[in-house]
Amino acid sequence: MNGDDYEKILKRSRREAHQLLFDEYYNYVGTIVFNQLRNVGSAEDTEECISDVFAKMFFVLEDQPVTGDMKKFIAMIARNSAISMRRSLTAKTDKNISADDEDMAEIADTNDIEADTEKAETSALLLKKISELGPPDCYSLSINNIRIFKIKLC
Repeated sequence: MNGDDYEKILKRSRREAHQLLFDEYYNYVGTIVFNQLRNVGSAEDTEECISDVFAKMFFVLEDQPVTGDMKKFIAMIARNSAISMRRSLTAKTDKNISADDEDMAEIADTNDIEADTEKAETSALLLKKISELGPPDCYSLSINNIRIFKIKLC
């Protein structure tokens, strides 16, 4: 159904137009909303958001008719409504953690970036110095039977 078809049906019967729009786009809207709320909201939250999307669509379509394909318009309303619902749900459930929170230490990264960087710089320096030795010392370097590198010409 495109916007022109919807307008024709709306002029005949408001209820029929709403029902046809709902029947045709319910799964489409449901997929968009579910993808936004899947890890945050319950099934009831998803259904509530879908209902809100259709209510917004009905109000907007009465004021501003859509010409052509309605899918982009419907997707925009569904996505924006679902994002808004996700934000309100995460605010209610306190899934956001403050940096001052005691639980912050539990999710801290255990990687030592300074030590990793120093190790990488040392390895690069070692490889450079070995290549400066010239043949035959620079041919290959093996540690624990694993060849680290092989230089054909030094």
